[in-house]
Amino acid sequence: MGRKRKGTHFIWLDCDEVFTYPFLISGRRLISQMKMGQKIHMHWMSMWKNFRWYRNDKKSVWSNLYKDFIVCDSSDYKLITDVFCEPRTQGPNNKQNRIFLPAKKGAVMHLQFVNWNNYKLKQAWRMCQEIARIGEKSSYINRKYFYTYFENFSILKKINKQWIKHIPEKYVRRLDIDTSSYWKQRFKFFFKKESIHKFEQLNIWHISELNDLFFEIEGRRPSLNLMSKLNIYLFFILENFRLIKRNIINL
Repeated sequence: MGRKRKGTHFIWLDCDEVFTYPFLISGRRLISQMKMGQKIHMHWMSMWKNFRWYRNDKKSVWSNLYKDFIVCDSSDYKLITDVFCEPRTQGPNNKQNRIFLPAKKGAVMHLQFVNWNNYKLKQAWRMCQEIARIGEKSSYINRKYFYTYFENFSILKKINKQWIKHIPEKYVRRLDIDTSSYWKQRFKFFFKKESIHKFEQLNIWHISELNDLFFEIEGRRPSLNLMSKLNIYLFFILENFRLIKRNIINL
């Protein structure tokens, strides 16, 4: 649709993402200097359980992330979708077309983790979808989504106040709304089409809304078998060992 309107530059943001204030000042000038095919990569900041704090671990999967948010379009660029979502921008990412923007000139705040309970339910939904739509095994999914429920001793950093001064306080207060009823209805409809037993070995039943739904459908609480518990426990030990190893190396 953008191309039909002769658009030349595309900015890709999800509804839970927002630019920091410095980019509002210099963004238009930076974009106008781009050459065809170039992409601007920006720091993708994971705001953690609070709008004013973000993950700042050296080795966390949620820290030190850069994404291609802006592209100066090329007619050769195409969008290639996968099972769950589209790529961030159209076209390939390589050294030749990449422009890294320093955080002081602009970054993107990812607000998904501010509403923590909603985040947990969303990840549980994706875990179920990978089994229903792709046929993955529960043990593989539990490991893949391990950081959904294991925060790996998160280290946080307070965001520069100047970076968020353009966002009205009323929007900040709305971030942590209760979405549990929405997710419960969505899961209830899903489990009418898919047997809930298929997902019992997923590590998602610590979420009270899902645990109660399982009881409502089956008349009992979900139970992980010995192999599932062992798989999760061993991976937990492995991650702690990796953490201790990193700390020793840093010392």
